[in-house]
Parts: sequence; structure tokens; C-alpha cells
Amino acid sequence: GGQIVDIRSPTGFAGGHIPASINIWRNGLPLYMGYFLNYEDPVILVDDFNLDLDHVARHFVRLGYDNIAGYLAGGFSAWFEEGERVERTGVCSPGDLVEHLDDPSVFILDVRDINHRDETGHIRGSRHVYVGHLEKHLDEIPLDRRIIVHCDAGFKGSLAASVLQKHGFPDVTNLLGGTIAWEAANYPLIKD
Repeated sequence: GGQIVDIRSPTGFAGGHIPASINIWRNGLPLYMGYFLNYEDPVILVDDFNLDLDHVARHFVRLGYDNIAGYLAGGFSAWFEEGERVERTGVCSPGDLVEHLDDPSVFILDVRDINHRDETGHIRGSRHVYVGHLEKHLDEIPLDRRIIVHCDAGFKGSLAASVLQKHGFPDVTNLLGGTIAWEAANYPLIKD
């Protein structure tokens, strides 16, 4: 099978994406593709406008991923204009999340680096699994609850949401803006 890598923004990805694709933003590719992609299966790139995808493909090759099958001609819009199946992930604001802090049907997942979490604090009630280790800890995340994922700015949160969705988690939401937006809205981060 192929590996579909959607390099659009978290909001673009949340609004609609190809099923089983993972969302790694352009600048995050060198940091995170090694966690989620294998070297054997072909890679298909998806973007909105297919801007400078040759440069992106060369980036993959430099890191050992020389099985680039290509990119979706016409970008993501070509996919849905053909009536193909589209999936979505949820998005929420800090105000939305604060309303669910005590909701037992919600599982808040912090995917930041543990050092960053320890230094800056965390959202009350959140559980921590680093985004790069997420696939090794899927059994610790409940399938029967709404998962609200967050990082510091929303990009790793979107990546984590896409990975969870790919693995069959039915209700996944990304906190847009992450803890940066959380603090900007004057909500506290807790240090243990």
C-alpha cells in the first residue's frame, strides 16, 4: 500500500482529507516523517496547490525515502471534486476545551516533548504521549472517548490527530493554536 502524506496546514487538513493520510506540515517533515513512514511503501504527497513539491520530494530522497510515487495532481481539491471519500478531524478553541476539562467522555492528550511539558506546564487532566511515540502507546488511549489532542502550536496536534484517526479512533479533535493559544486566552498551565 501507499503512504499518503498531507503537507497542508492543520486547519486545511481538519476541514477535509484523504482517508488514512497523515498530516505532516512542510517544515515538520524532516523531524517527524521517520516516526511514521517506512522506506518500502511508496509515498504520495498531497497539498492544496502542489506548490514546489519537487523541492519537498527531494527532501524525502535526501532522508532515504526514494520511493516517491508522486503527488495528487490538482491538489486536495481535485480529490473531493471527483466525489472521492473525505474524512475530517475536529478542531476546538481554548474556550471549547475549557468547557470539557471535567467531562469524563473526553480524553485530553498532550503530544509535546516531555521536557517542554515539564518546563511550561500542562493543561489540567491531560495525559502525555510524545507524538513520535504515539503508535507505540495506542493501547493507552481509549477508543470510546472523544480525544482532544494538543501540542504547543497545533501542528504536532494535527499530526497526532491524523495518526489516531488512521488507527481507527473515531472522534479526534485538535486544539488549534495549542498551549500558545491556551495561555493567550488566559487559561493556566499546571506545573507538578
